[in-house]
Parts: sequence; structure tokens; C-alpha cells
Amino acid sequence: MKRRVLQSLFAITLAVAGAIVPVVAKIKAPDHVIYGSATVFGVPAADGTVIELRSFPADVVLTRYVLGRDDALGNQFALRIPMDTVEPREAGHARPGDTVRIFLGTRLSAETTVGEEGTAVRLDLDPQNMGTGPGISVPPAQGLEGNTGTSPLQFTVTLNTTSNEPVSVTWQTQDGTGSGAAACAAGVDYVSDQGTTVVPAGALTQTLSVALCGDAVVENNETLSLLLTGSNGGVLQNNVAVGTIIDDDDVPEVVIDDTRALEPASVMVDLVFRVRLSRPSAITTSFAYATQDLTAIAGPDYLARSATLSIPAGQTQAEIRVPVLADATIEPREQFRLVLSAPLALRFRRNEAFGDIVDPRYDPAVYPVDETQGPAGILAAPSDVVLSPDGLHAYVASESLDTIVAYSRDVATGRLTRIAHYTDQSTGFAGALLDGPSDLVVSGDGKHLYVASRNQGAVAVLERNAADGTLSYVQSRSATALQGASALHLAADGLHLYVAGGTANAIVSFTRDPGTGDLTQLEVETNNVNDPDDAGGAVTALDRPSGITSSADGAHLYVASRFGNAVLVFNRTNVAGSGFGRLSYASVLRNGLGGVQGLGGAFDLALSPDGAQLYVVGESSNAIAVFDRAANGTLTWRTQIRKNDPGVHGLGGPQSVEVSPDGTQVYVAGFADDSFTVFRRATAPATGVAIGDLAVQQTVFDDEGQVTAMNGPVAIATSGDNRHIYVAASVDNAVVVFTRDSNAQELFADGFE
Repeated sequence: MKRRVLQSLFAITLAVAGAIVPVVAKIKAPDHVIYGSATVFGVPAADGTVIELRSFPADVVLTRYVLGRDDALGNQFALRIPMDTVEPREAGHARPGDTVRIFLGTRLSAETTVGEEGTAVRLDLDPQNMGTGPGISVPPAQGLEGNTGTSPLQFTVTLNTTSNEPVSVTWQTQDGTGSGAAACAAGVDYVSDQGTTVVPAGALTQTLSVALCGDAVVENNETLSLLLTGSNGGVLQNNVAVGTIIDDDDVPEVVIDDTRALEPASVMVDLVFRVRLSRPSAITTSFAYATQDLTAIAGPDYLARSATLSIPAGQTQAEIRVPVLADATIEPREQFRLVLSAPLALRFRRNEAFGDIVDPRYDPAVYPVDETQGPAGILAAPSDVVLSPDGLHAYVASESLDTIVAYSRDVATGRLTRIAHYTDQSTGFAGALLDGPSDLVVSGDGKHLYVASRNQGAVAVLERNAADGTLSYVQSRSATALQGASALHLAADGLHLYVAGGTANAIVSFTRDPGTGDLTQLEVETNNVNDPDDAGGAVTALDRPSGITSSADGAHLYVASRFGNAVLVFNRTNVAGSGFGRLSYASVLRNGLGGVQGLGGAFDLALSPDGAQLYVVGESSNAIAVFDRAANGTLTWRTQIRKNDPGVHGLGGPQSVEVSPDGTQVYVAGFADDSFTVFRRATAPATGVAIGDLAVQQTVFDDEGQVTAMNGPVAIATSGDNRHIYVAASVDNAVVVFTRDSNAQELFADGFE
């Protein structure tokens, strides 16, 4: 668009540095003078830029000025237009009323009318303001390659100001380090193209797309160029825009951890989400995030946040901070979600994280801590804790010290007092296979303690003195199928012991002599083997078994398979006679098949006292899976409860699950979260609730309030009277004692050993 600037326009007023000055001034020279500033789209024109006046329509150069020639002028120019009144006209001279065109470099900047001799007119030159149209720019762009088909690389045509008319730019693609062709094929990185993109009147931007060709080849990022070949209605400020084709076949993963913060007593504190890349990137990566209310509400509980987080090339860590606000209300744990989106040059391991707000005043742990008695370090890396049937004694496996520790138990308070510890060097324990004790079980008659020896592939039999709780060595049984012995289970009849060979991928069955405690191997069920001695088929998914339980009637045995991500069902002969105690493989339920979820890293399992439900914790799923059990032993998956489901806290890396003796609660130890979660279990149907349904009742964490020494919980034991729960913490080398409130059924920390 062109704009004629008439002398009469400048005869009104002119604002310079805030002052009003006259625009017409008499000068001594007879020529007509044009003076002012020279800019290009608002930026001072570069020194050396030529300002040129030409006659119109003859297009004869009247005068030139090289910007910056005179230091005293700076960016101000003063152009004298030669004048004459002679006939015939003198070439290169003008007369009042003539039209001249003014060029800034090669850009036509204005037209003006020559005034009377001896006058000066101010005329500031800027193509943006003088009618050549808005400046057009196209910045660099990035796009993900994709694995198949095509994906867009989007360039944005941008104007520095709106126009009353459409503004167009013509363009074409050109190879950089990437190769283009008419269509995608092997070795082709993008589809060559050309076209015209129009920015509508009144708009500032318009996008254009170049199709990128997807492949699964791991390669360096590549480039192409977008050549801007012309424009209509505007002025090109750049003529090349570089597009980067980002290879997303090996982009880093974003890892973002859930986090929590204590609610401040006053003002606010930051809850910090830590962001990590799986590896450094050669380019800047980014993603968007936004908070989302759950039980915590933006405004009263925390300040909502949304933004884009960029991680510079070569770096692998960043933080997202969300302010947590103080309030006077004492309240349970609250939670909000951080939702991730719009990944650039990276992928999400998961697209959300959760922030917990913990009110330190709302903590059920109220009882004082009972310090460990006895030699320091005697309880190192406990792997299991069990109680005697009479409730008078507790036994703890100290895996890293190859030790069994015996405690007396105060039935009223639940407190433990160490009475003895045993290794293969103890008196009378010569030959005992106790290297790496991983699991314990006490016989129902209270006469014997059985120890799974992980490092020696064995089971040790210890006799228990019911009066004082001391132990004596009876025998050890080892076998190839017991390699990596990881779990024990004694059938309700007390006549058969079942042992998981964790690395042998087997279940070994033993008959037990109730009098002496001696074990005699009965059979072995091995992964991928069809036992010809029973009616079952080939066992499948028995990969690193880690948990065993059986039904009260002894008709069925259930095994948690950690690496198989599964639960296996075995039929068991529960009638005395030929085959008594033998197993036959029945079925398997695997994570991700048939709708089953929550069994990733299936670690432990427990049956409800009524036998109606089986509860399984999945270490890698961060979940507890709920199965309904039929009278014939078959399982039907009902649901899963996962870490960070609304209202769910803890459950990170669970390794142990127990059901209370009365069936009203389910307990889960979250190893990765240093947490202990109590679920309320429905024992009667209600509106929207079925028997066996779980609802979070309480979660306690290590080092919050008075809960201490619960780092790395791995095992749970419950007292038969429902009054106390014991949690073995492998990292803190301790056993935490909880007291169960009989009314509210909340848990209270009652010391540790």
C-alpha cells in the first residue's frame, strides 16, 4: 500500500521529544529541504544505508544521502532538493508542486510534494509507517519426525503489525541436511513443497506445514530450509527459515516423581516436583504442565500453576514448584495432580504426578518410641517378622546378618523385648542353613519355626520352647528346586510345608512330622514342566515366585509370581491318603490379559478369613489387585487400587499384604514410599459397596510425626487379638509396632525394635 505525504499534512504540528514544533521553517538556501529520522520497522537504519530522492514519473535521481556520513547528524538526514525556475528545465532539479519519491535503501518509503523555495519539511522515514506494509518474518521451527506416515513441521508467518488488507508470502522448501522428494520413501526426510500463505486482514500470524516422513531409524536431527521468495502487502524481514526435523526414535524420557510437603504453620512453602531426563538431549526439550484439584483445592490449599518447562540441551534435571498455603484447620492428607502435556523432543514415562499436602498436626502416631535393647546392629535388613500362635513371642529374620532374632511380647502393649539371637555359629546350631533368611513361618501348634534360606537354597527347621520362646536347631533341607528360597507357607492342617524356589522357578512340597518338625520332600512343581504325577498341565508364568497362601479348607494353593506378573492357582489334595498334600496346576491370571490389572511385579498375596477374596500387591504396578474367589478355587479379577488414585497415598513398590484376623482391614507395606496403608474392607453389602471392597482408611509414612524407623517396609505381622501390627523395615533395621484403636480402628506408632 502506498501513501502520498503532502506538504499540507506537515503544516499542522509535529511532536519531537515531547515538544510541539512548527514544521515549516524559512532557510537561507533557496532549495527545498526534507529532514527527519530513518528507521526500518522501528529500528534505526544501519550506517551506510542510502536515502535517495527520485523525480516522478521521470524516475531521475535528484539527490542521495549516505546515512552515518555526518556524525553530527546521527540517524537524522537532511536532503536538499535542487530547485530552479529556468526554461527548459535543468536535469536533476525540481520546481514547487513536483512529486518526488523517497527510497530507504531499495525500499520505497514515501512520496511527497516539493514546496516553495527556502522551506524545510520534516518527514521521518520508516517502511512500516510510510505505507510499504507490515514487516513479515518466519522464525525457525521444530517438528517431530514420527515413526510412520507423515507429521507436520509447522512454520509461523508473523507480521509485526496488522494490516487492513490480506498479506501473502510465497515460499518453497530446500534441502538442508535432510532430503526432500515428491513423496515419502526410504531415505526421504520430508515432502518437497511450495506455495503461498496468506495472513488474513487484521491477523498477525498464519501457519504453513511441511510434511515430515516418519521412520524408525535412529539418526541425528536433520534440517530443511523454507525459502521466502516474495510477498504482497508487506516487506520480508528474512528470506530463509530453518526447520529442524527432530528424530523421536530415541528421545529421552521424562521422569517426574510424586512428592509431598508439610503444610506450613504460616505463610507458604514450595512443594517441589523433581523432573529428570533419562539422558541428556542435544537440543532444548520442553513440555507443558498444569495443576489439577483432587482433594486439595487451588486457592485455600495451594496456588494453581501452569506453564511450559524447558530443559536446555545437555541438562537432565529441572524443578517445578507449587506453593502450599497455611491454614488453621487440622485436616487429613490432601492431594492435587500435576498434568503433563505437549512434549517436545521427549516422551513421558507417565503424564502425571501427584503432590500430597501433609498437615503435621493430623498424625495418629502419639505414643513414645521404645528404643532397641540388646547389642547394636543385631537386627540388620530384617526380611520378615512372625508371631507365635500364643502371641507371647515374635521372631525376626535379619537377612544381611544371617540371624534369627527372638523377642518376648507384652500382650497388653505389644512391646517387644529381645531375648536371644541365633546364627549357624550359635551353640547347637552347627550345620544350620541360615544364610540369607528371607521368610519365616511358625507352625500352628507353636512347636516349630521354619526358615527359608535364600542364599543356600534350603529350609531350616528350628524347635521352639513355648515357655520362654527360645529356639533350638532340628534339621535343614536343601534342594536344587529351593534355589533362591523366598517364601514359605504351612497348610492349615499343619502337615505340609510349601516353599518357593525364587530363582529355581519352582514350588517344593514337604510333608511335616508334627512331633519332630522334620520335613520330607513330597514333590516339585516347576515352571514350564508338566508334572506326570498329577492331572495338571504344564505350569506357566511361575517366574520368581515370591508369595504363597492356601485356602482354609486346604483345597487350593495360590502363588504370586513376581517376574511372571501373575497369580497361579493349584489344586491341592486335602484328604489323607495317597497323594495327600500334592499339587496340580490349575490356571494362571496374568497382568494385562483378560482385563487383569495390578499384577505387575506380583509380590505377595493374602486371602480374606472368609475365603471370598484374594488380595495381591504388584510391586511394579504400585497397586493392590482384588480377586473374587469361588468355592471351586477359581479367581475372578474385580479391580485394582493404584498409587495416586484419588484419595490413595503410599502404595509405592508394595512388598507385603495382610488381612486383619477379623477381616475388617487390609494392610499394605509400600517399600518405595516408606508407607503403611490401612484399607477398610467391606464385610457386608451396602449401596454401591460389595463384600470385599476396599477403601483407604489411613496411611502413615516414615519420619512424619512420631512415626520413625519405617524406611523400606517389607513384611507385616498381625496379632491374633487384632490389637497390634508389626512392620519390618529393612532399610532402618527395625520393626515398627502399631497399636490398633478398637473404636476408630486407626493405627498408632507404639515403638520399634
